[in-house]
Amino acid sequence: MTDRVINFRDFGGVPVAGGRQVASGMLFRSGQAGAVGTASFDHLHTLGLKVCIDMRFADEVRQSPMPWRDDAAFNVLRMDDDERGDAPHHAFFSGRLTCADDVHQVYASFYRSLAADTRFASLVRRAFTAMAKTGGPVLIHCSAGKDRTGFLAALLLDVLGADRQAIVRDYTLSAREDAKAALLPEIVRRFALQNLSLPAPPVIDTILGVTPEYLAVCFAEMERYGGTTATYLESMGVDLETQACVRERFLV
Repeated sequence: MTDRVINFRDFGGVPVAGGRQVASGMLFRSGQAGAVGTASFDHLHTLGLKVCIDMRFADEVRQSPMPWRDDAAFNVLRMDDDERGDAPHHAFFSGRLTCADDVHQVYASFYRSLAADTRFASLVRRAFTAMAKTGGPVLIHCSAGKDRTGFLAALLLDVLGADRQAIVRDYTLSAREDAKAALLPEIVRRFALQNLSLPAPPVIDTILGVTPEYLAVCFAEMERYGGTTATYLESMGVDLETQACVRERFLV
């Protein structure tokens, strides 16, 4: 069976100040490979990728490795091996969900903590350093391609000068019906593994999606680090020179 990837898209083409725009064909995002998805995994091999930023934890990578070809010559950046964690939507498999508000609360808590989560600091720093040095094309991915990937893609678009409305527009594409449909079989499988009954359809639909409010919570936390994402990135070890170099690499 041909592997596919969930929630794949090019997130370039976004206009920024000064009449420039984020280059198309240089920045891609997705979830992990599997039997169901929105794009063929083989398509990823045609992109000429230079950097792959895998935001999954080590246990996730072992359970669902990405089937890159042996001759794939690009830099794959991953979480540090000693960092432990799981995909945010997996939190729903260990408790009882009675309504969509329960899901919103879990996601809001995750996004609120994400900006300050030191487990991601090394990967974010290494990702921006690699992008500054080598440019693109770049693929950012996690398991579902919507939460951790959404965080880093939004942060990158902000550094590149996209306005918040454009950033939210890209982020909420992860709530498209085709993206949710591709993720659904994995959610159903995980509930079955835990011997849990599937929640009501509105609850499942909320697990599968994203809302602008989640990203707003995350940006609010980042802006506590001096008021801008630039100062937030500095606190993560990404200096202003590196940020400027990333802009030169990915703006046209």
